Amino acid sequence: MKKFDQQHPAIITSFIKGDQEAFRFVFNFFYKKLYGFVYKITKSDYSTQEIIQEVFIKLWSIRASIEMSESFDAFVYTISRNLTYNFLRDASKKESLKKELWEAIKMEQYHTENIFQSAVFTTSNDSNRMTYLLMEKLSFYKQNTRKK
Repeated sequence: MKKFDQQHPAIITSFIKGDQEAFRFVFNFFYKKLYGFVYKITKSDYSTQEIIQEVFIKLWSIRASIEMSESFDAFVYTISRNLTYNFLRDASKKESLKKELWEAIKMEQYHTENIFQSAVFTTSNDSNRMTYLLMEKLSFYKQNTRKK
């Protein structure tokens, strides 16, 4: 798959020159990808949205210094990663953010455990149901063979 800068070099050039439509295009192209990237690290919707907002603010503010010879994708993801780590470092110093992140991590773990338990329960229920159906067929078979 081609990178953004290979697919849309004119958009990047316009973005660097300050074109707001080009910025909107960059934003729409990267938002969901960056959301997933940052959310995997923070496990917090609120924190992820805050970080992504900072990413795009930073991109806009330094757009004139962006080098076309470098990968724009790598540039955007590097900014995202660095701002995410900065956020986590700052959060570790602030008790309220630390609690929010810890709760988000616990909820993610709880959600994962529920999915796993549901899958195990469904599998065991399916297994029990199959056993019951087999027993019914077996007893029907036994009843019909005795009558003959």
